Amino acid sequence: MEPIIDFENVYVSYGLTDVLHDINLKIYPNENWVILGANGSGKSTLLKLFSNDLYPNAKYPCKKLIFGKERWDIFDLKNKLGIITNDLHNKFESRSPSATAFEVVLSGFHSSLGVFKHHDFSDKEIAQAKQAMEFLDIWSIRQKRVREMSTGQLRRCIVGRSRIHNPGAFVLDEPTTGLDIKARASFLNTIQRLAKNVPVILITHDVSEIFPEITHAALMYNGTLYKTGLINDVLTSENLSIIFDTDIEVNAKEGRYSVGCSKRFLQKGEFMKKKTLKNIVKFVNIAVILVLGAAGYFFYGMQEVPKSHYETQSMKPDMKEGYYVEQWCKPDFGRREYVLSDKTRVDCLSSDYAIEFDFAKKWAESVGQSLYYAKMTGKTPAVALILTSPSDTKYVKRIERIDKGIKIFLIKAY
Repeated sequence: MEPIIDFENVYVSYGLTDVLHDINLKIYPNENWVILGANGSGKSTLLKLFSNDLYPNAKYPCKKLIFGKERWDIFDLKNKLGIITNDLHNKFESRSPSATAFEVVLSGFHSSLGVFKHHDFSDKEIAQAKQAMEFLDIWSIRQKRVREMSTGQLRRCIVGRSRIHNPGAFVLDEPTTGLDIKARASFLNTIQRLAKNVPVILITHDVSEIFPEITHAALMYNGTLYKTGLINDVLTSENLSIIFDTDIEVNAKEGRYSVGCSKRFLQKGEFMKKKTLKNIVKFVNIAVILVLGAAGYFFYGMQEVPKSHYETQSMKPDMKEGYYVEQWCKPDFGRREYVLSDKTRVDCLSSDYAIEFDFAKKWAESVGQSLYYAKMTGKTPAVALILTSPSDTKYVKRIERIDKGIKIFLIKAY
């Protein structure tokens, strides 16, 4: 069975910053998904990947297929993948307030905001529009204008606008935004009916929007997919506590979900163990920095030559730290700015090393960070010291004295 969505190792970047990283996702036609995450976690950027409004960073080898195709005509894709967004809703309200409900649905044949004099529609197209509106229970308001509609009515018209093409799947982004309790319940029932015939991908931050037909879940966290899989395996209290960065207890009943904050959950063994370990490691990190800082003060000014010859790369001087990270940590060696579960970032994570980059004068801080990252990732601690003058070799000597198995890389920037 060919997947609707087939993404492997997808990165999206704005300038030098990766806003999405390591996206791996397969969605099949017999599945309904929810993509759940906090505001700012990357959901909207992922949606733009679905719609081809954004493309992967070509620096990273990846696979990005939608319905088995890598390249799409944008209009063909919008017909094949019915994407419903609040942005389209707002455009109709502001630009086409006089359009009738029937015209909103018909406009889908021309991807326009309303119907214009030069638009012609066949008997088949008119029948398709009527059928879509009857399915969505909005045929009775076909002559109602956008400015007269409730939020829920216009939202259904926009769904009908997409349904006329018989898409292979629907993608709904925060679909109940702006709806009152009654309209919200009614609209979610409509989505449920859609999901029984066509795969639905629901993008939301609200677990109460999830309905029983949803079979799978993906959790967005810090620009990547933290967990994916069957919904019962993914939507756990522990997982949601991590991605929403607060203590959450998940309640599930007959395919519906709700969350609450519970003191009882705070006392659950495994969760507390992880939080305690994180706090201990942070304390050790601070202690190491203080101790090493004192050692640096004691040995300040010593000019001994390092014991070993370390792997050294020469680079342009007078640049910022990020430049050296980008030039040194290539995709075939490791991942830059790797995000850990506590939201800290490893400058470069390779198959063997957790590497902290810093200018040589900040050697003590770099050692402390590398030890912490090594503890969190199970890798060997490593530092990449940026040398800005020949005298900076004295800082290498200080790291050697620690003798903690720290791998040293040098960047000659002078």
